[in-house]
Amino acid sequence: MTDDVRALRDKFGLPGMKILQFAFEDEDSNYLPYNQPYNCVCYTGTHDNDTTTGWYATASEKARDKVRRYMNTDASQVSWDFIRTCFGSPARFAIIPVQDLFCQGSDCRMNTPGKADGNWAYRMKKELLTSDVAKRLYDVTKLYGR
Repeated sequence: MTDDVRALRDKFGLPGMKILQFAFEDEDSNYLPYNQPYNCVCYTGTHDNDTTTGWYATASEKARDKVRRYMNTDASQVSWDFIRTCFGSPARFAIIPVQDLFCQGSDCRMNTPGKADGNWAYRMKKELLTSDVAKRLYDVTKLYGR
């Protein structure tokens, strides 16, 4: 993002974007929740990123180690670790791709920028939205006041 874009965003009070998947490659990334301002949107990932499960599977060992230490997890359900971290961030808004609710892998990715074929084909199957998933989402939403 350029300085002009940042100035325009700030002039109009628009929220910035903080994508958690970007937070774990650098030592003190401004994407980490403790570096996030209130006026931002925290995403686990976006439509242009791999799913969180897919991202974690291909991330560097350094990034995976930082995820496990930062989130105090064994990463067995890393998507939900990211959801909890996103919802617990100071960000004004929290958004998660539906694929992360279901811990889906790279085969359920929405879009790969620069790739002409195979994008925007993902469709959520209604049987995935079970009462267990709904309760888990409700609980984490309530816990973090979202």
